[in-house]
Amino acid sequence: MMAKRLKPYYIGITDFETPKQAQAMADLFAANIGTNIMRKLMVGVMMSYKTLNRISTSWAGIWPPSEHVSSIFINHTHVLNTLHYADCDGRDVYNSIIRAAIYGGDNLHALQLDMIWPSPKDLIGFKESFPNIALVLQIGGPAFAAVGDSPGSLVERLATYDFSIDYILLDKSMGRGIGMQAERLRPFIEAIYKSNSSISVGVAGGLGPTSLHLVEPLIREFPQLNIDAQGRLR
Repeated sequence: MMAKRLKPYYIGITDFETPKQAQAMADLFAANIGTNIMRKLMVGVMMSYKTLNRISTSWAGIWPPSEHVSSIFINHTHVLNTLHYADCDGRDVYNSIIRAAIYGGDNLHALQLDMIWPSPKDLIGFKESFPNIALVLQIGGPAFAAVGDSPGSLVERLATYDFSIDYILLDKSMGRGIGMQAERLRPFIEAIYKSNSSISVGVAGGLGPTSLHLVEPLIREFPQLNIDAQGRLR
């Protein structure tokens, strides 16, 4: 059983394409967070099974080539550099996420898995190889469906991962900009917290400059909740 370390809470933005973008946002974030806010800026960069393996994809114009990923992740005190690896088909998971982490480079802090309940064995094996890289598991629409959209079943499924998962992201939008329905996510957040899990919980779903009000009821109730934005910013 692997020991857990304290994890920073984060405000995430996904789809950075250049180090200049990351630096500008990190500096803006640092200048505005204040001294009492213990959060970091998650700098999210996308990768998929197809981009990892140089297979043609419609996202090629937005997601950077694998060999460029490490250059986007800057060394900054207030940043949580996170590579989002997407593969809903779960192909060759262990070897793929190992390769993805290597492409992430020395400044990679976390690997988010945009997948449908990958094998616990693969994630535990990854953490044994990369104990200092946090794992974020996205729970998207298909993953919710796989546990019958049941908070109790979701908590039971999470327990099978032992201590390999550091963060969980409840995200029914899955980067498509679909507005979050806070009341539908609340029972899942409550169930995870009541399970005494050490997993840090985050939510996403259509968040952007004009829609942060969607998450405000959850933040008031769960002030340590992480949030992530993508589609509405893209």
